[in-house]
Amino acid sequence: CIDYAKENNITFILENHGGIPVTSSEMLEILNAVNSPYLKVNFDIGNFLGSGGEDPLQAAEKLYPYVDHIHAKDLVKEGDEYVSCVTGEGIVPIKECLALFKEKGFNGYVSLEYEAWKTCESMVGVPKSLEYLKKVLKEI
Repeated sequence: CIDYAKENNITFILENHGGIPVTSSEMLEILNAVNSPYLKVNFDIGNFLGSGGEDPLQAAEKLYPYVDHIHAKDLVKEGDEYVSCVTGEGIVPIKECLALFKEKGFNGYVSLEYEAWKTCESMVGVPKSLEYLKKVLKEI
């Protein structure tokens, strides 16, 4: 795939989602093995906590040189599970992670990833989440 990416001047993006890779260490292992500027990271802030049990800020410190895109989503803890919620109403350190990326010189895209469909509030939750994300991006 990397040869194809190089020939076509495109970048493949690796996301921490569900199975491997889910932690920053697993992502770094893959990135180092491939060792190519044509493989970068889609940093899903919520997945580090929700799927990997890892502090997103620590993951951001390790992975920021490889990050090409960011997904912003939020989670709350319900029992032993993390459940998606309206962005800005959960426990994911979104503002802190985005501030760290900005400080490190990140100038790529940040997209809202809204997965709180169980709440049946998407008509309200998506606009509220976007409002929060825009506010944070102006503040940092």
